[in-house]
Amino acid sequence: MMNVRKAFQYSLGCIIPFSIMLSCTSAHNGIQENITFHGEQLHHYLTVIYDEPTVNQGKTRDTISYYCNAKGQPVLERWGTDSLHDCTFTYVGDTIRYNEMNPQTKEHPDVYFILKDGLIIETSSDPAGWRYTYDKQRRLICRDEPNVKCGSVRWNFQWKGTQISNKNVKTTYRKPKKQSTCYNFRYLHLFGSTGQVPLPFITLGYMGMIPEGDMEGYKLPKDPQGCSYTIQITSDYDRKGRPVHSTEITTSIKKNKKKVDSRLEIEYIW
Repeated sequence: MMNVRKAFQYSLGCIIPFSIMLSCTSAHNGIQENITFHGEQLHHYLTVIYDEPTVNQGKTRDTISYYCNAKGQPVLERWGTDSLHDCTFTYVGDTIRYNEMNPQTKEHPDVYFILKDGLIIETSSDPAGWRYTYDKQRRLICRDEPNVKCGSVRWNFQWKGTQISNKNVKTTYRKPKKQSTCYNFRYLHLFGSTGQVPLPFITLGYMGMIPEGDMEGYKLPKDPQGCSYTIQITSDYDRKGRPVHSTEITTSIKKNKKKVDSRLEIEYIW
C-alpha cells in the first residue's frame, strides 16, 4: 500500500451514489481486461502508471492495477504486469481488510478500513491509524491521526460548492472550460486520505463526494528542515471528467535558496 511518505513523493482508493466509474474500457500495455483470481472472475477497473526521472537510474516506473468483482468491489491490487506482487481486499461486515504479504518476513500487516453508511471512517496501518469525518452531504470535513507519538494531527477541510480546500495547502485551480466537470481525485488521495486509502476506493465514493476542479497546483508548508515545495499540475480528462494524464512539476526551495525541480508523469487507464 502506498504510505504517506510515498504518496508525497509521488506529488514531490458497497458502491454508493457518488460512484463515477460503472463500466470498463479496454485495457492495454500488457494489462489484462479480465482475469480469474482464486476461481473468481474479475474485471479491470483502473491502472495508474507513475513515471519519474531520477538522477542515477534514468527513470522509475510504477504500475498499479486494480480489479473488481461482479459487485463492483475492488478485490485485487496488482503491482507491475507480471502478477509477482498481488495484494487483495476482503470484505467482512463493515470492515475491508487489505492483505499484503511482506516478501521478507512472509507476514501480513494488519491493515483495514472501517465503513459506516458506505463511507470509510477509520483506517489502521502500523504504527498509527486515521479517522475521517463527513458532513450530511457526505463530504469529507476532517481527518485526524490521534495515535502519533508527538500528539494528534488534525486537518479540517472546507468546501465551496464542489471544491475542497485546507489552510495547510494553498491550492489554485484553472478557470473551467466549456467541458464539463473535472474530478479532483488527486486531492482526496494526497490530502484527504494521505495515501492511506487506495485510489479506487476514492473514485468509487468510499470517501464521499468527489471534489471538482482542474487543479493547477498547490504549495506545501515548510518541512522541519526548512524546505518548501511548490507543485504545478497539468492534466487531461476524458469525456466523463476523469483524469487520463497528469504532469506534476515540483520546485523545492531549500535553506540555501537553491531550487531543485522534479517531474512526475501519471497515466490513468480506465
